[in-house]
Amino acid sequence: FRGLISVFFSYVVLFLYALFATIFPLCKLAFNGHIQPIFFTGMRMVLGGGALLLFQYIVDKSKIVWKKEHTLAISCLIVCNIYLTNVCECWGLQYLSSVKTCFVYNLCPFFTAFFSFLWLGERLSLKKWIGFLIGIIGFVPFFIEKSAAEISVGGLFGFSWPEIALITAALATVLGWIAMRQL
Repeated sequence: FRGLISVFFSYVVLFLYALFATIFPLCKLAFNGHIQPIFFTGMRMVLGGGALLLFQYIVDKSKIVWKKEHTLAISCLIVCNIYLTNVCECWGLQYLSSVKTCFVYNLCPFFTAFFSFLWLGERLSLKKWIGFLIGIIGFVPFFIEKSAAEISVGGLFGFSWPEIALITAALATVLGWIAMRQL
């Protein structure tokens, strides 16, 4: 019976990752002249947050509590994990391919390790630093290659503005998760 449950959850996790992978191409389709990124982000977050609040209200409304000491951390989550992450991602996705967008989001573990090292005092072994360096070098070819759409909007220090927006989105995601970790 345990083996069956394990297989079931393996497929559920695989299905969940497949759904996550479709987000970037679907957003790319939506932004091709059909919807504005900020409106899209706002609607997604209002509908998703409303659904979660409704679910929690139905299951156990006594757990919906707002503590004043959490206001700063929750505000950081709202600004970083919701607003900056999604708006920068949506804007950058208008000019980049969904593959490059998804690939830039793979910088999140590097940012997490770096910020954990700086702020939380976590130490990285020599092997982790070597892996960190190899991973960063692996990103270089993706940032060298530019599409016509990227070139048309310009950039700064060899990065296009859409790439900078996506790097900002990845940074904001990490900062939001660190704030959530402290909650």
